[in-house]
Amino acid sequence: MLRILDYCPATTRTSLQGIDYFTWAGGEGFSILLQITEKLTTLSDGQDNDWAMFVKSQIKESRHYLKLDYKLHLKEESRVPDHCLMYALSDPDKPAFSAAIAHPLNLRCPRCEAMATVIKEIGQKVEAATFASEHEKQEIIYEYEKATKDIIEMKKHILRTVRQDQARKEILESLAIDSVLITADFAMKHLPIAGRVPQNEWFAQRGVSWHVIHVIARDETGTGYRTRIYIHVFDSVAQDSAAVIAILNSALSQIKKELPHIKSAFIRSDNAGCYKSSQTIAAIAEISANSGISIKRWDFSDPQSGKGACDRAAATIKDHVRLYAAENNRCGTASEFISCANSYNGIKSVTIFYAEMKENTAKKNPTISGITSYNNFEFRAADNGEQTDIVVWQAYKIGVGFALPQSIWKNKKLLHELKIKGTYTEGAEGAVNDKTHWKAVAQRDGTPEPSSGTSGTDARPTMNLDDDGDDENSEVAAMNLLFPCPEVGCSKTYQSQSALEKHLDSGKHYYRPEKMSLKIGRAHV
Repeated sequence: MLRILDYCPATTRTSLQGIDYFTWAGGEGFSILLQITEKLTTLSDGQDNDWAMFVKSQIKESRHYLKLDYKLHLKEESRVPDHCLMYALSDPDKPAFSAAIAHPLNLRCPRCEAMATVIKEIGQKVEAATFASEHEKQEIIYEYEKATKDIIEMKKHILRTVRQDQARKEILESLAIDSVLITADFAMKHLPIAGRVPQNEWFAQRGVSWHVIHVIARDETGTGYRTRIYIHVFDSVAQDSAAVIAILNSALSQIKKELPHIKSAFIRSDNAGCYKSSQTIAAIAEISANSGISIKRWDFSDPQSGKGACDRAAATIKDHVRLYAAENNRCGTASEFISCANSYNGIKSVTIFYAEMKENTAKKNPTISGITSYNNFEFRAADNGEQTDIVVWQAYKIGVGFALPQSIWKNKKLLHELKIKGTYTEGAEGAVNDKTHWKAVAQRDGTPEPSSGTSGTDARPTMNLDDDGDDENSEVAAMNLLFPCPEVGCSKTYQSQSALEKHLDSGKHYYRPEKMSLKIGRAHV
């Protein structure tokens, strides 16, 4: 058993801060079901102890399954309805957003069925139980219904997240040498810090707004990737669609200067109102024409997911700022924030723009009805590059999509421009218009696929060598790997932090349940 733990190490999670609200609510739902089960045991004077022990074990198993393993079983087409993305995400009331299901749906997942069964059993017990008062019973029923709803919403959230992430994977796999994938996100406002702060300056502080854009492109050979990060920092700016339009135009123009051969871009972001805005979507044609890079798609991730690249870049910036401020330096204004971020020779492959929004009289007329339900936008163009249609989907490529009326975006003047007050790359001030500051990412995927005679579920998780390793089959080297991928379900592990960062930048995770048979374990003992 100890040898098995060498291959499938247990992880202890001591902090759950920052988890998305679907995961939080779902976890609370399972905890409430456990409390209700305990309450029902008390009411029966211990007569249902055996039932309670079984139900508690089922609830804990269901929680573990939903948090860790459920998404690993989801497929585009599956005979299990709970695992079939095409079936689960189709909208039967809207043919444009519904996929034709040609395969049978005649199988059931034992773990999904067990979760549904145990929740139903608890509900039946609650209805049949005798409480001290009607008020107490209604309170328990309310808690049960809310917990059940939160668990179902968590399951839906996982379905949507997996499907929306499929868009990123397909774009990366088919990314042409003249295209880029952009991930955009407004980082949390930086609150002023300093080594010493008098009390009269402590209150009523305003945060510094800064926006992160992570770009990934093919290298010159077309086999590997390279990445770049652009940060826009403002003294004061409204985090609205006008700011997003101006930032995108600035970033795309800078990419065109550094890599003139780039012709198209794919954008990915969360579904914040400044991104999923009628004005932002309607301005895409104008941004494409002005920057010289045609935007092909804009895919929105499900809430609280899909922007890991930007979060990692922001964490590096915050680390520089915190360390520099700890040396009795102030970091309260945008210019001071930039100085702190550029401390210690700056950060590789990061360009920081000190920006300011210009006055603009553009009208905010366009309105896209039902935009909050759309998560994928495709901007189609004619041979001459002029935009012809905007086609939308509720879930990535589920159905044929729906074309928005051209009156929404045709001939609209919505472009906002930035005034760039300073440009800083890797600690040095000045404009950068070349490709020398792009960071190379791994050119190959070190994870071999399972052999044809091995089940993907029961196979031992693959231990990966660093991208510069010489012997991928070395069992000794595999045992010395220290940096596992933090993505839940990804079985990749690396020998160095830099190799792990390259893997995270490319985002090519290798999902497989961490299970191993005792037979395989004995073979290696």
